[in-house]
Amino acid sequence: MAEKVTKESVKELLATNDRAVERALLVLVEYQTADEQQIEHTNEENGQGFAKSDAKMMTSMAMQVKHGKVLSAKQLAWLRSGKSTRFPSRIGKYAGQLARHANKFPKQKKEG
Repeated sequence: MAEKVTKESVKELLATNDRAVERALLVLVEYQTADEQQIEHTNEENGQGFAKSDAKMMTSMAMQVKHGKVLSAKQLAWLRSGKSTRFPSRIGKYAGQLARHANKFPKQKKEG
């Protein structure tokens, strides 16, 4: 049985691993409705995907990654910077959602 992914372990990974940040954006944007993805805005406050305050920038960055581009150092710094003491990292505030996703869809280990 795989070890349970925690919110804290996700925060640590996002703080140090650029590819994890890119993957996090891809996971979170998939929780947005198709309409929300297209207009880069959150219509439903359902605790899934991006918050209204982050939707435009983070959806744009997620689409950039989805189209094969990597995030710039400036974009990564912005995602890792905080807006308040409650959320010291913009991307880190989604750690709970990301941990739930990781536990719901654990990676399958390849044997052989």
